Parts: sequence; structure tokens; C-alpha cells
Amino acid sequence: MKTLCTFGEDLQCPACGYKARRTDHRRVCRPPVAVGDAVAAGLAALGITPQLVERVTGRKGCGCKQRQRRLNEAGFAVQRAIREIVAGE
Repeated sequence: MKTLCTFGEDLQCPACGYKARRTDHRRVCRPPVAVGDAVAAGLAALGITPQLVERVTGRKGCGCKQRQRRLNEAGFAVQRAIREIVAGE
């Protein structure tokens, strides 16, 4: 089920950050994609888990969670920048 953006008094959707130009605007809400979470899910679907990486490399702590967090932050920043560029045109 698709949900619509909910605009506050500032006409910005808190879920996806979209800024409307008028109060009667209706738009399907598209929250940002967590790139790190998507990569982790894809690797897990292939059977590549943090436990497997630790077992293969022989090191305790593979740093997967930190990389996942950094990928999420970078992905959100890129999506925010693209949204600002598109909104400015």
C-alpha cells in the first residue's frame, strides 16, 4: 500500500523530506533508501554474513556494522543533495 506524504505547517514531509509548494499537494511518500541496509541484506541473501567473514579472515570483529552505518549516512547525504538540486530547478 502506498502512503501519501504528510505535510506540516512548513509544507515539508517529515518522512521523506519532500518540500511542497502548496497546501493541497498530494504525493506518494518515498522515504530515503538506506544503502548500507540494502547492501547488508543483499550479502546476507548470498550467504555472506559477519560470522562467515570473521571465520574466513580469522579476525574477531569484521567492522561490518560500522561500514553499514557509513554507507547509510553517505547514501542519505547523496539522496538529500539530489533532492535539493531537483527542488531548486
